[in-house]
Amino acid sequence: MTTLRQLLRLFATWAITSIGIAPEPPFPRCAHIVSASCSPMDRRQTWAEIRALRADPPGMARNGPRKTVFGAALHQAEDLFRSSEGLGPASRPINIFYGLSQATRALAAAGVPDKTAWQLRGHGITHHKGLDRALSSIRFMQTLDARGAYTTLAGLLGSPTPEEPVLLVDALSALPHSPSGESWKDLVRPLSYRHQPQGMDGAFFVHSKNYFVQTAGWPEPPSSASSDLLSLRRWARKYLEKYFPVLAKAHPLPDEYRTIQHEEGSGVLTLKFESEESLGTNWQREILVRDLGTKYGEYAFIFPRFTGLSQPHHPLLIWWASLWCFSMLSRYEPSRWSSVIDVDSSKDAVGIETLLEDSLDMVPALILRELTRFQ
Repeated sequence: MTTLRQLLRLFATWAITSIGIAPEPPFPRCAHIVSASCSPMDRRQTWAEIRALRADPPGMARNGPRKTVFGAALHQAEDLFRSSEGLGPASRPINIFYGLSQATRALAAAGVPDKTAWQLRGHGITHHKGLDRALSSIRFMQTLDARGAYTTLAGLLGSPTPEEPVLLVDALSALPHSPSGESWKDLVRPLSYRHQPQGMDGAFFVHSKNYFVQTAGWPEPPSSASSDLLSLRRWARKYLEKYFPVLAKAHPLPDEYRTIQHEEGSGVLTLKFESEESLGTNWQREILVRDLGTKYGEYAFIFPRFTGLSQPHHPLLIWWASLWCFSMLSRYEPSRWSSVIDVDSSKDAVGIETLLEDSLDMVPALILRELTRFQ
């Protein structure tokens, strides 16, 4: 005999399928232990789907000069990415960056409505006070060129660009990959997150204004904040206000989930939110939770904001700025770049190697996702 609980579960399955809410993605408890494995498909499949768009481009690239640029730019992007697979870290960032740059031209052709602004001119990004310095001191910022690739892409993604210099290592730390280099291992990491359902034994209907979000990627709290729960909550709230404005209204470590767990240098902590109206179902809460951050491969992350920005950088822009800096170092400071990637002497070398390897999967996957938004 079918019980009421079973009927509710069947209804939940139907509702999730009909409304288009995908099953909850896996949750990396240690948010810094994420690599190319978080890409939902291998790079061959990704490029096959990008190639398929060239015959029938999305958005405003369906015909005319835009279609020509769309196809040619993606052709070059794929060639540059594929050729970089056989290169070492000494020159790999040059090909990867220019592959991303060409893909940005395709995105502009499909998504920029202005009749001339879609034809990009320049990179739209610059370094601050040169590259002849330690990796931890290199900074980047936007230029005032309205048709620059970096700034145009930011407009398409609805993401702010830095008018003030941003440290390259802050950008590297904001990318979910492992392992970190010595220069950015203690900086702010993105928070992976997931909805924490309410109710017992998979209950579907739970009337409450509250919803809970489990987050991972927290640093170890200072000793001054570890003495009591109120101090810990105060520290967590200030951390959110400073780096994660989208979470500023959250209540960290609520009475329902008072503990913070640390595994392999990453803290797992639950946040409590309050909605204006009562939410009757867990899938309603799931929708609110998913809007907090950005899907990154198979996982969902909330990315930190950089100095001078009101909101976080989109992950594709973080890759853009990071790869631009790496390519500039590789081209114009080759001896300095060689020392940075020397695994026998540089504590950043393995982290950079891993990041460059991950970029071959994650950057095309992000490009594909943004291209399909215009369909």
